[in-house]
Amino acid sequence: MRNYFRISLVIFAFWAAPASADTLTPVQFRDAFAARAAVAFKHSTVVVGEQTFTTKSLKGDDVTIVTENAYALYLKDPSKLENVLELFTTSLIQSQTPDVAKIEQLVIIVRPSDYITRSVGPDASLESFITPRPLAGDLSFFLAVDSPVNIRSASPSDLKLWKIDESMAWQLAESNLKSRIGPIAIAHLGDETGASGITADSGLAPSLMADPRFCSATSPNGISSQIILLYGRDMILFAVPSDLDMTAKFWKTAKSEITAGRSMSSTPVTCKNGHWTTVLGPN
Repeated sequence: MRNYFRISLVIFAFWAAPASADTLTPVQFRDAFAARAAVAFKHSTVVVGEQTFTTKSLKGDDVTIVTENAYALYLKDPSKLENVLELFTTSLIQSQTPDVAKIEQLVIIVRPSDYITRSVGPDASLESFITPRPLAGDLSFFLAVDSPVNIRSASPSDLKLWKIDESMAWQLAESNLKSRIGPIAIAHLGDETGASGITADSGLAPSLMADPRFCSATSPNGISSQIILLYGRDMILFAVPSDLDMTAKFWKTAKSEITAGRSMSSTPVTCKNGHWTTVLGPN
């Protein structure tokens, strides 16, 4: 069996600091991570892409590891290379023991619809993943297992362990959201004059979009008809259309961040008639 891991740590991700001359390139970082993984798993690694390598898990299964998230965290402070490698290696080892996951950890996360295929490659088998549900635009909902250290994709083996089917898994994940997301906070990109965003210490702020209170038959226009952009794994930008100044800042920032490739999504959405739908900005 082959497993795929794009590890998402519960850490806020805004902008990466500019790289200095001695900052590792993605390839150099991948090699450093691979060397650390080889020691941890007691098995050699094989490079398969600029930010991807394979190895064997402690159980002997094939594992494909994508280093993109780890590298993004490293760029924030290249002097912390050893800390980042240790943090992600530990996270990776813990993710190898899904049998300890509890059903209360099941959640829904929001990611670009190609999240899985970008992680494992367009030709890889998707049998070890649960089919996502489309949200709107370039986004989909995914079932995931949340822990204090990482968030990993839920798998059919998790459901088998818990003796539930996919339909029940989605219902349980939705009911777990409030307690797993926890307290949320308003943040701004750049400074107080920047676009408004929502974050949470849990790293699950975007999962609010899966909460029926945000968009459903009982909340047909969401909360104040908010316009939302998935900016990062742990942050959504938003604006209330009735607040013209906030909305202007939102669209200015959204256009800039999408054009620069810094936003995880390129399609702002809003709730209409109980369903998420894309919304076009001003010309």
